[in-house]
Amino acid sequence: QTQACCEGGSQDKWTSQEAKVSAIRVVDGFYPIAEFGSLSDIIVDDAGNIYFTEYFTRVIRKLTPVGNDLYEVRTIAGAFTEDAGYQDGPGSIARFHNPSDVGVDSRGNIFVTDHADHRIRKISTAIQLTVNGSKVGGRINNADTDNWFEFTVQTEDLFTIETHSGSLNDTYISLYGPNDEYRLLKEDDESGVGNAAKIITHLLPGTYKIKVAPPADADAQEGAYTIRVTSSSLHLNLDGTHTDGNISFTGDNDWYEFDVLTRGTYTIKASMVAVSQLKNAHMYLYGDGSAGQNIPTTLVEESKDAVNIGEPSIMKAELDPGKYWLRVRAEEMDDKGAYELNITSRLPPIPLTNGPWVAVAGNQLIFDGTASYAQNPGTTIVSYEWDLDGDGIFNEELDDGIITSPGIVTKTITLPSSGVAVLKVTDSIGDSAESDAEIITIGLAFVTNYQNCWVDRKTRFISFYGIIITVKNIGSDEIKNLMLTLTEVPSNRFINATAKTSELGNLAPGDEATTACNPTTKEADIQTTLNRRIPPDGSWSWEAEFDLGGSHYIIPNLPPLAP
Repeated sequence: QTQACCEGGSQDKWTSQEAKVSAIRVVDGFYPIAEFGSLSDIIVDDAGNIYFTEYFTRVIRKLTPVGNDLYEVRTIAGAFTEDAGYQDGPGSIARFHNPSDVGVDSRGNIFVTDHADHRIRKISTAIQLTVNGSKVGGRINNADTDNWFEFTVQTEDLFTIETHSGSLNDTYISLYGPNDEYRLLKEDDESGVGNAAKIITHLLPGTYKIKVAPPADADAQEGAYTIRVTSSSLHLNLDGTHTDGNISFTGDNDWYEFDVLTRGTYTIKASMVAVSQLKNAHMYLYGDGSAGQNIPTTLVEESKDAVNIGEPSIMKAELDPGKYWLRVRAEEMDDKGAYELNITSRLPPIPLTNGPWVAVAGNQLIFDGTASYAQNPGTTIVSYEWDLDGDGIFNEELDDGIITSPGIVTKTITLPSSGVAVLKVTDSIGDSAESDAEIITIGLAFVTNYQNCWVDRKTRFISFYGIIITVKNIGSDEIKNLMLTLTEVPSNRFINATAKTSELGNLAPGDEATTACNPTTKEADIQTTLNRRIPPDGSWSWEAEFDLGGSHYIIPNLPPLAP
């Protein structure tokens, strides 16, 4: 026979049980089936569980009270094999040499001294939970005791830890981690269904532990319950394809997450499955629209209760770019069953223009918005409106240009100035959007595009040219620090990389400036090579860079003097 102590090691609590002691066998089970060999040390935890070390059979055993004076014996670590020694791992994978003394802490961790290996080993007795796995049962056997569970987070996400009542209808849970079972993260008493507990929190990768205990003021201090850990890792697509969901038990909540990249109107719809028992669903949308938001703290929208059984639950919201979470539950708390979930977006049109616009004062500008497009399937752009004078009023006659065709207007700005042109487009379902770009009318233009100052013939077909150009300040303000750069030539010419820019300094209103060129020495600020074998094609292009009225301008293609 062997004796088992049920609580605190008190001698008056020892009771005899029919479990065999064998020097060579390790057999788990209920008495009288269980067998022990070479018992070395014994300890009892607060819940009445008894732990043994077996010196020569190299195992750690646990004797658990299961009610009605019945005890179950099982091996929790090690194995009676020839490959004794030091090896970490779960359960029977772990190896000991000669385990001797044993101890247990308040978190259910077992500490064993391995005599021959001169080591202290730690065994976690926490029950393993699988994220998004099935519910796992737990039981509080004695008042003032607790259960410990453990789970691993592989990917950063939002997690729900939730208990469900059994014969123990009131639970209190504490969450510890990551990778630190003494670091308390969160606690909860009654956020779940009824008096059950629930924690919703954002977790980083790592190992976490959960302590479950009855609250001190609970009516029942003993009994059974279940616990489950789920993540919101189910990511929703925003293309209208449906995702299957299921309220699998009373009080269940399904969590989803999705990312909004473009501001728009989003419709979220939960449809009941015909063969399902779920009558109606209720939805909550969380998130503050901030990129990187980690936890669903802000309720953005909530669906309305359905009028008829089987009616879809629909929710619409105007959402900014960012991360959002969706929670789905049964409308009636005792209901359960399957549903289909999808999200469709109603996105604004995209206004595109040919801006920014740069021209010489007095030249006609063309404002083209025909590249704009509608984003929603089956929709088109039905309206183009321009505001060219910055007063916020669109399509004013003359002030906002002359309409030449849908999306295109022309306007001549007679004085050097700068401003903003705004295009507003509207699609066929009534959604609008605006785009803006700068208008610059400058007081600088070519008097002559180019002239040859000198020519140096190298071969029958190849010649070097020195080029001069003349520009004029036709505005009313001084142009300062003017530089002209040759950026493009016809196909039969080539730009000299070391002679393509001329610094012209300052130009007062009405003044002209000409690039430097010396025909005697055959030197010039601007030089090109001509190949007569190549047919000419293309045009000249000059970049002007200068300061005007306190602003710095770069004009990529300087226009000619009107007309």
